[in-house]
Amino acid sequence: MMIFFFLLMLVALWALWRISSGGPMLEGRKAPSEDALEVLRRRYAAGEIDSSTYRQQARDLEV
Repeated sequence: MMIFFFLLMLVALWALWRISSGGPMLEGRKAPSEDALEVLRRRYAAGEIDSSTYRQQARDLEV
């Protein structure tokens, strides 16, 4: 019974470590190093937004 409790505690600690360190559960989120202007430039380069939208949003972000 004590071994089961010990293993349960290890699994809980491992799960907390994975969640707090950005494990696979957080995989869909963008890296914090990618700022809004970089995202905007990437979207413009990929053709997701047109030039007028790019210019307007870039102006809004730089203020």
